[in-house]
Amino acid sequence: MKATEIVHRTLADAALNGERRWPSLADLAHASRCSIGNTFKATRHLVDIGAITVLPRGGLSVLDPERVVAALAAERRLSGDTLALIPTTSVPSLLQRVSHYALGGADAAIHHLGGRNTVADRGERIIYIPETDSEAVRSSEGASGVAGPENVRVVVMDQVAERAWVSGYSSFAQTYADLFAQPGWQAAEFRRALWRRAFEVDDWAQSEAARA
Repeated sequence: MKATEIVHRTLADAALNGERRWPSLADLAHASRCSIGNTFKATRHLVDIGAITVLPRGGLSVLDPERVVAALAAERRLSGDTLALIPTTSVPSLLQRVSHYALGGADAAIHHLGGRNTVADRGERIIYIPETDSEAVRSSEGASGVAGPENVRVVVMDQVAERAWVSGYSSFAQTYADLFAQPGWQAAEFRRALWRRAFEVDDWAQSEAARA
């Protein structure tokens, strides 16, 4: 995953959890495990479109989490981080051979929506694993390059995600971005459901309600 994506995801997930302010660019760089130079580049476009602002005394503040999530989704290319596509029947043995994993895509969306699927069929599934466990994928039976609901997409998990995704699922912002990057009506339905959960009420209206 590119540094820009990791920085945007870090900003988005923190903002969605109510943590919008960063004391300094260095703090954001540390949380994203990226250089200050790459972090600065990743934030420039977000500043230009008003999604975040640079504070007078230093640091950053997220003004519009929705636009940060949208920027992450626009950048996401699942194919670049895909290790393999394996049949569903090979998943149990794969999970026994990896040190850590997180479910993504529709499975993660269901988790973030409360744990009950009232949206659609799951479609193509996603599993994240650390790059250090990539050999376990290569030895999986039936690995192919064919995308579709009959196969599971195994994707590289970056170090920030490996540390942060303790629930066993990809984060809200990453899940939204991955669904945006997947074809098919199922992914679109889950993505829309996530959008409604997070953004159906305008951000400014939420701020006004909090002050009332």
